[in-house]
Amino acid sequence: MQKKYTDPRLCDMLLVKWMSMLGNAKAEIRIYGVESARAIITVLSHHSVDLLQRFLSEQPDVDYWEQHGQRFYPGKKGQKHATGSRRAQPSDC
Repeated sequence: MQKKYTDPRLCDMLLVKWMSMLGNAKAEIRIYGVESARAIITVLSHHSVDLLQRFLSEQPDVDYWEQHGQRFYPGKKGQKHATGSRRAQPSDC
């Protein structure tokens, strides 16, 4: 998450909002705030993985997320998630 969420209260409020939004989409997940501006998200069912990836890629507050040791960065809509050096640069917008 972005640096503005270093205040634990703001981070907690965002995570509660995400949990509610993902719950409305029937995603079976758990979200845990582990330190300022970081969270661990546990996926409880396989069908929720794609939903979670799409959700994270569309959130303006997400800098990156990791899955199976690989780092993913939010990309442009309609494109696969850019990883590592393939991350979209500001000049690409």
